[in-house]
Amino acid sequence: MKLDEAEQALATGVSLFEQLVAERPHQPDLRKTLADAVKARAINSVRRGVAGEAVAGLDRAVQIMGTLVAEAADNEQFRLELTDPEIFDSYLWCGKYDQAVAFLAEARKQFRRMPNPRPGIGPWAPNRAGCLTSTYPAAGNVLARLGKYEAVVELIAELVSQSELEGARVGVLRLSECLAREVSRDERIDASRRSSLLAAALTAAAECLASCDAERIAPGDCNSIGWFLATTDVPALRDAGRSLYFAEAAVRRSPDRRSINTLGAACYYAGRWDDARRNLLRCLELDAPHGFDLFLLAMTFWQLGEKEQARQWFDRGASWRPRCFEVDHDVTPFRREAERLLGIAGARSSTEQRASTDNR
Repeated sequence: MKLDEAEQALATGVSLFEQLVAERPHQPDLRKTLADAVKARAINSVRRGVAGEAVAGLDRAVQIMGTLVAEAADNEQFRLELTDPEIFDSYLWCGKYDQAVAFLAEARKQFRRMPNPRPGIGPWAPNRAGCLTSTYPAAGNVLARLGKYEAVVELIAELVSQSELEGARVGVLRLSECLAREVSRDERIDASRRSSLLAAALTAAAECLASCDAERIAPGDCNSIGWFLATTDVPALRDAGRSLYFAEAAVRRSPDRRSINTLGAACYYAGRWDDARRNLLRCLELDAPHGFDLFLLAMTFWQLGEKEQARQWFDRGASWRPRCFEVDHDVTPFRREAERLLGIAGARSSTEQRASTDNR
């Protein structure tokens, strides 16, 4: 269905549920269905590029669900509606950063009221604690880009106080990363403030890592910390040796595709090319390749002197596309790094060149 056709169908649906709610205002399930329809229409407006309509719809859906939660505080399904990351993403697309941050604050409040453990919710982590802690870096990224650095420092302190929760340490590292990255880029702030904020970011990360025992923290956290230390784009936070420590522990405790991929990346950045190749190729035996694997393999083969194979892996990476449920936002830095190493920066892969020719 085309977006304009979807708009007509969704508008009809919203009108229908508005009429039903007017007739039966005391039926909360009907009001929830109306909120769902309003939200779906708002998200379709995002896809149509109509920001004003999208924001109005998002605000209305959040208001309806907020009223329902206030009236039925024990209804977990209603509370889940106030944690939907698609609403956060839609506010961001519309440039409504304050609403996006406020929505995440509301999501944290709702997550705190939920039992733990609980099933996963969309792209959030797989339990209540993980869902709660994952909202902090999302909010921190927005605040840092807005230059609200002290607010990011406050988020770090708040999350440090909850360090017993799964995902909290990873969240502190991600917050420290976005704070350090944006402060380093911001030419508007004076040297004293920059130095203070960078010190806050690096100190928080160092203290977080000092309290981490790879044998005691959750295996998922162990893996995420290993990946972070190998791949963060803030040089002061990279630590190849420590990355190996966490990655090896993650594989030992939970040997799955994700942890083996992290170990491959950690080995690559530690200069252990043979180990990197072995682990990255093992990932491909466990599941369909991801862009991470392909560009890391291209760089690994290049470092091993096998340049023809390196280019073949690069071409596979360049033609890779995520499956419908996968996110590829972290793949571009790996591609850029591979381009620089292989000496093909700015060039298209042979696969892309053929596709371009075929489409003329």
